[in-house]
Amino acid sequence: MFWRDRVEIHPEDPTQIPEVAEELPLADRIAATAARAPKTPEELAQILEANQKIIERIVRRYRGRRFIVLDGGLVGLAAPETANTDNRARGRDA
Repeated sequence: MFWRDRVEIHPEDPTQIPEVAEELPLADRIAATAARAPKTPEELAQILEANQKIIERIVRRYRGRRFIVLDGGLVGLAAPETANTDNRARGRDA
């Protein structure tokens, strides 16, 4: 916020600002949606207005690192420890 004598800066979640969220990579949008509650790829496609096959491909690509697939095909988030461990094993910073 801008005030006469100061500027206040507050952290914002870009996934919660529709104009910004639509420009984020689809993997980030999937993660933000799955963080609220696990969803099927079909539900994710409807919510995110994206192609279901592309969502399935992204989930497969990041399975075990960023996403997990639960019973019934629900897509959820992988535990942060799992993602960090995997990145360190690959020589990347988490």
